[in-house]
Amino acid sequence: MEQVAAVATYETTLPMDVQGEIIALLARQSPISIIDKKQNQRSFMDAGWLKISHVNRMWRESAMSRRDLWGENICKYPRAEIIQEFIRRASRAPLHINIDDLLAGCYIIQDTAAIEWLLSNRAILKRAHVIVSSLLSAEPRSSAINCLRGGMGDEVWADIFTHANFPRLTTLIYHMTGTSSLPTLINSRLTSLEIVPCQTTTGRERTPIGSRMIFRHERSWGAAPAFEMNDLLDWLESYSRLETLTFNAVTITDSSHQDPTTRVHLPRLRQMNIRGPHFDNIFKFASRIDPPPFHILNISSTLGTLFSPTPEMIERAGLSDVSGLDIIVETCDLFRWVTICHHTTRDAIKPAFCDGQSSPCLTGERKSRSSFYWRAAALSAQQAVLGADPHDALLGLDARNIRHLVVRELGRTHNGHRTWLRKAGNVRLVQNLHSLESITIEDERIARTVLDAVDSRDIREIRFTCRADWDGKSGLGGFVEAVGRVIAQATGRVTVVVSGPVRYVDSDCMKTLKRSQGYDVEDRRTIVQGIDSEEMTEKIERELQKARRQLKEAKMNVRALEAEEFRYPELYY
Repeated sequence: MEQVAAVATYETTLPMDVQGEIIALLARQSPISIIDKKQNQRSFMDAGWLKISHVNRMWRESAMSRRDLWGENICKYPRAEIIQEFIRRASRAPLHINIDDLLAGCYIIQDTAAIEWLLSNRAILKRAHVIVSSLLSAEPRSSAINCLRGGMGDEVWADIFTHANFPRLTTLIYHMTGTSSLPTLINSRLTSLEIVPCQTTTGRERTPIGSRMIFRHERSWGAAPAFEMNDLLDWLESYSRLETLTFNAVTITDSSHQDPTTRVHLPRLRQMNIRGPHFDNIFKFASRIDPPPFHILNISSTLGTLFSPTPEMIERAGLSDVSGLDIIVETCDLFRWVTICHHTTRDAIKPAFCDGQSSPCLTGERKSRSSFYWRAAALSAQQAVLGADPHDALLGLDARNIRHLVVRELGRTHNGHRTWLRKAGNVRLVQNLHSLESITIEDERIARTVLDAVDSRDIREIRFTCRADWDGKSGLGGFVEAVGRVIAQATGRVTVVVSGPVRYVDSDCMKTLKRSQGYDVEDRRTIVQGIDSEEMTEKIERELQKARRQLKEAKMNVRALEAEEFRYPELYY
């Protein structure tokens, strides 16, 4: 009987597509930081997915089959030899060159050789379909290295994109510093372009042996390039395929004081964001683009106290002769933000400006803060609340068209934690709204102040929101005392709606509210477990919650100091 020799076979238990998905999942993870205790250095030489691609033939083949992953992660490691290896493995796949990622790693290892090597190889750059470089200005980082003295400086960086051909490039985030020029690409295929002007600030940092100079790069209107309107329109003509255009800061001048003659055709444009001074010139610049981009345009600018939007600006925003508008007031002790928008789009246009929160399109900065925000279906303006109200608190709109009032708190989010601005500013502009039909109060600090200022006979609904994260005195008591006066002047039946968490401190106020006559009360609060919700029957559980609160307050003391630095950086930098 013939014997068959046993042959070892290698069986795979995972399909190739599943292996590829695992590799893709691992590739999205941050590189592993390895600390060399002997050299006392931190390096980024490996990551989970880079290790698994060396385990055996199966994983190597799977990793090599996803060449796009190597092309998208070449800048995760601040070593020139690692970048070269990633480019080799990516073969001829389009590269995703995120210089911000590379710069963050270079700052840690205190060596920018990888950036110098990458920017000196223009043949490699021309394989890129995405190039990102904002000098980490969105979240400024301090470093002892001034990257602008090397490849990121104007003499190298700007020259790379001057009259150059990037046949695969579709997305470019382009930092500008000093006297650098705008990118002038030949036969551009760009679909997304963002211009990020940055300025460099310096300081000194203590070290064990003394001190050293540190640098940080921040977005600043002061560093924004200034262009004549016709020159900027001429430059834009080269980018007819753009779908997204963003100027994080630009100064548009119009020395001729005449309508520009150039018109630019951008048929694919879907989003346009512009920040900078001289709102009138920015608006005129946008009007020279075909088709008109006003339904996709966002403008953030700084204005004087005497500025009032023109009828054309109001009409282009879609607010002219529209009844049933909402006015949203966000207030603190020194200023307030006033937003007027369509009632149907209110929830989608919750404003977040230069108070530390992120805005979907444009965000104000610590210096040269924006004070006016124009976009389709909404206008927003920052107004001082010390002394008399601005001459045009309603932004040129007819008070008779404003039917809904929303009052929100103006706070800051710092390191993921809410920081309340304890003092509330005045809301005297409410006195001029004689056609209000509904009032929504989300800032319980000034509930009574708002209701005392209301002068409308058309009120049909009043809403009050109890805040779970508010640890001050409840505002529901003052609300209950003042709501009767508002209802007394109404000509129809009024409904009072209370929402938010059930808080133990509000129990007596709710009983008083429900016993009152002359209006309907809807209690839409939800029961949550907590020290301020319902009185606990278990004393141990209540004491445990007290201890948790004390611990939270102790931690907040540190966060308060950080928030103070965040709110007033000029005192610390």
